[in-house]
Amino acid sequence: MLALLVALLVLAMAGMAIAGHRRRDREQRDHLRAMREREQRLRLSLWASNEIYWQYDLEKRELERTRVEPDRSDDLAVQVDLDKDHQIHPEDLPLVLDRLREYVTGGTQMFLSEHRILGEGGQWQWMRARPRDRPR
Repeated sequence: MLALLVALLVLAMAGMAIAGHRRRDREQRDHLRAMREREQRLRLSLWASNEIYWQYDLEKRELERTRVEPDRSDDLAVQVDLDKDHQIHPEDLPLVLDRLREYVTGGTQMFLSEHRILGEGGQWQWMRARPRDRPR
């Protein structure tokens, strides 16, 4: 009788463990599905904005461009390009550097610059630069 009771207890515990595992698997699948849906909505929003997002590393002096474009399978793909040899238009460079120095040293609360950079294909294109947060 005791052996039967122990066997039933072991079976009940195994059943609870299996049910918990299945619940965690289902929750994880639901979470991943929701994450993919949010990612797809974000890609669609970025694509619809027709913007190119820029990130500049002050230490490395690298410019990273991010944009969303349709790929070969007609899905929206995030494309990131790294430009180590970016060029600001010579007429705009002094003002950009002055604004950047003032911002980084704490002289102003906000950095905003509209200037030209040499884009793909060798054409000058306008960009608006504003940081996400103050460097530390």
